[in-house]
Amino acid sequence: MKKLKKTSIWILSISASIYLIICGYMYLAQESLIFHPDQLSKSTTISYGAKTEELMIKTADGKNLSCVISKTDSTSKGLVFFLHGNAGNLTNQKEAANFYNQLGYDFFTMDYRGFGKSEGEITSEEQFFEDIETTFDHVSKGYSKKEVIVIGYSVGTAPAAMIASRKNPAGLVLIAPYYSLINMTNRNYPYIPSFLLKYRFETNEFVKKTKSPIFLVHGDNDDILPFEGSKMLSNFLKKKDRFVPIQGQDHNNFEENIVYRSNLVNFLSACQQ
Repeated sequence: MKKLKKTSIWILSISASIYLIICGYMYLAQESLIFHPDQLSKSTTISYGAKTEELMIKTADGKNLSCVISKTDSTSKGLVFFLHGNAGNLTNQKEAANFYNQLGYDFFTMDYRGFGKSEGEITSEEQFFEDIETTFDHVSKGYSKKEVIVIGYSVGTAPAAMIASRKNPAGLVLIAPYYSLINMTNRNYPYIPSFLLKYRFETNEFVKKTKSPIFLVHGDNDDILPFEGSKMLSNFLKKKDRFVPIQGQDHNNFEENIVYRSNLVNFLSACQQ
């Protein structure tokens, strides 16, 4: 009996140690689990067309963030402030820039810390959000609030919703969003306690606080961020907001989808009225 008791205690101790190691790893490795930056040489030229301008915007602690603004060839209807996903860099946004330029909007996007030619590393949610708000304040100075559309894709949807909740732009577009990283962690790692999360990215809370019109779109064939998250977010939409599920659409290339294109044009038109 004593031997059995000792064996049980030993098994419990080993199990507890393994669990604590897993929790410790999840806490320390959050940045590498969430963000997958692709860096660029400082000499790399980023061009989306003839009217592309590269600029560096300095953060509160002195780091330079690589940004691009691409002006439309037509008379500008305003500015699209675009936040990309958790991988790649600005060189991957050329098609998006061309699409929104063709709709008559100037297009601005940025690389987060450690992405592309941006300096530094992402170390906290507060820092991440502060960087994005700093870039928004810098680039939106030349436009009225009624001319600015904030668009977030994938990981970029939570900070996009954050900006909209604080700045009240003409409209907010959320492409393939997630309810929150708390929700995602609970779904994928139910054994990890929520209090360990440094990045909560509560899109749901920001959507609740957003007074601007919201266009929420998600593909029902998304194998990266679950479609269910957008269905949950749609419960917080205002009467005139729009939720457009797209049948058969996966996580990528929304600008190529005719359903997205046509619904977005209608949404942008309504935002200008």
